[in-house]
Amino acid sequence: MDEFYKLKTKYEKSREKLRIKNSIIFHDVFLHVNISGIDTINEYESRIKPYLEKTSMCYFKLLNIVTLDKYILTPPENFCDYYSIGKFTEHCKNKEFIDDDGIGYLSVNKQKSNWLICPSDITMGGLLTNKLFDGVFWYNK
Repeated sequence: MDEFYKLKTKYEKSREKLRIKNSIIFHDVFLHVNISGIDTINEYESRIKPYLEKTSMCYFKLLNIVTLDKYILTPPENFCDYYSIGKFTEHCKNKEFIDDDGIGYLSVNKQKSNWLICPSDITMGGLLTNKLFDGVFWYNK
């Protein structure tokens, strides 16, 4: 199994653990802790952050080794906005884009790829170094 598929499997397992842990923490914080008067949003964010960071870092390792044969390109739809990687990163770090706002697809030569990117991937410290990707097509909800 090559490095790409090892990382892809690791990411998928990490994502599943995050989904399960998120469900447990959400239940604990919003159904139980809320009763005791703790600031639920801060508590939730502090408890889920390690899992988000681990999943995000794994995903960026995967994105940074993607090769030409590992993605599918399609023309973007008319109802999305294109941002360079730098501009998208800037918007995410300034909290101008958040996960609840929409979803991004990485682009190659101004064509939409099948690789998703979320603002939280950037704010969790992800650094996209793969030069294949030149921007992000952002779809607002």
